[in-house]
Amino acid sequence: MSRADRLESLERLAGFDEDEAARRLGAALQRVAAEEERLRQLCGYLDEYAARGSQARGALATAALVDGRRFVTRLRDAVVQQEGALTRAKADADQLATAWRASRARRLAFTRLREQALR
Repeated sequence: MSRADRLESLERLAGFDEDEAARRLGAALQRVAAEEERLRQLCGYLDEYAARGSQARGALATAALVDGRRFVTRLRDAVVQQEGALTRAKADADQLATAWRASRARRLAFTRLREQALR
């Protein structure tokens, strides 16, 4: 087996690694988008309930006001938790993007070596 053939095999294996890294990165980016959507929804709910509570304060009984405040507090807690989930998802995607770039660089290096060997 010639040097170029061996390098072609290595290049092909590196291509498989690059494809797998790209697949993982794509899945991570989808998770980021889903976490962003959840956060947007929670913030929308929080805004809606906060606006509703400020409009109807005079007409509600004390128990209803307390329940409404508790609910808004739980929504705020959920927003904070979702922000944390989004931050973690973005960090994971950044790590996977770095891994993909490294696997791509490795494959390109094998491609260049094989091309040099063929010359």
